[in-house]
Amino acid sequence: MNLVFDLDDTLYDLSEPFRRSHKDLFVDILGEECDELFRMSRIYSDEILALEKAGEIPKEDSFYHRIHRTYLDAGLDLDRETADCFEEKYRYY
Repeated sequence: MNLVFDLDDTLYDLSEPFRRSHKDLFVDILGEECDELFRMSRIYSDEILALEKAGEIPKEDSFYHRIHRTYLDAGLDLDRETADCFEEKYRYY
């Protein structure tokens, strides 16, 4: 059995699907620059994963909480439908 850790995103770039989803949904509101938002989404992802593992957040709600908190930092209070749309695009890209 082999385990591969992609610590520097060289095998799988998590920022690209984030950027494309951001551009599709929020470029008119926030502009194209989203590096800081992506960085914060990774921090929130770790925090929310810990809450999920502790049973405090259901797995099906974890992506919503991560994206909601990320964009709240930028002044957008995303509803569930918009966050779900972001997740759909993110997974597609």
